[in-house]
Amino acid sequence: MSTTAFQLPEGKSPYHNALSLDELFVQVLPEFETPKTWDSGMPSVLISYYGEFVNRTDTVYEDYIYMPIPTNQPLFQLSMVCETDRGIVYKPNEIVDQHLKWKPSAPIGINEKYSFMIEYFYNPIEFRENGLKDFTFQFHTDKTIPIVYIDVHMPNSSTNHHLHPEYIRHFTINQNVEVYSFIFNDTSKTKPVNLNVQYQKHNNLPTNVSNDRFDYEFWKMPIHPDFIGLIIFTLILIIIGYSVITISSSNKHNRHMIVDDGKEIEFDQLLDEQQSRRRELRSLLLQGKINEETYRSLLEEE
Repeated sequence: MSTTAFQLPEGKSPYHNALSLDELFVQVLPEFETPKTWDSGMPSVLISYYGEFVNRTDTVYEDYIYMPIPTNQPLFQLSMVCETDRGIVYKPNEIVDQHLKWKPSAPIGINEKYSFMIEYFYNPIEFRENGLKDFTFQFHTDKTIPIVYIDVHMPNSSTNHHLHPEYIRHFTINQNVEVYSFIFNDTSKTKPVNLNVQYQKHNNLPTNVSNDRFDYEFWKMPIHPDFIGLIIFTLILIIIGYSVITISSSNKHNRHMIVDDGKEIEFDQLLDEQQSRRRELRSLLLQGKINEETYRSLLEEE
């Protein structure tokens, strides 16, 4: 898969925000998850941005927010744009000239902060001999960002990791996923981030996938009381959910369900809401607020 360089137009951007962005947190997750619209054997790279804009102007900010995004990259697919000040609020958005455009739910007051999250997939991965894979993550910005933190989460079952430039920290998280941390100072339009990632992996199985492989070590472990409680809680939710669907189905035809205020909701809408809940769970996993075992258990409840 050949990769097209992500470059912003020269000169001052018409999409330059008046807001400041002091730091940005980026997570790069190769072969973590495959979008449902892709072929099952197609590897992807999931990118997540987390940050806070600050209004340091002398007026309340009521305009659109723009963020550069590499729409010209192979198989680019936007996953979500969210506000995160009060939970996760999905924002309507559009893409204009390799920029993501959306409007905050409320004006941003003087010296106020506005938290956001962006997530997208693409496939820049190049295949080499003997299972070697590599790609270069690029980050461009219209404004100077003093600090950009990047964590690269390597795929499960990958070996021979080589990353450039040199990482500053290496650690492991859920189920021995290896993470490499980087800091880039004063990232700007003339000083973009270029981070090369190489590893060896002989399959395209995503890290975040339910598969038929039997985990013998898991079943040798003693069962923790909290895990038993989680199973019981899950069973109760399943029983309640089945009862609600059964009662609702008997009152309305198969395409609708009645909610408390008497409104009818299409099952397609329910499926969209389920997708949104799964995205929220994924964001909690990426932020380290839940571990992978809890994430998968909660997914099963869906």
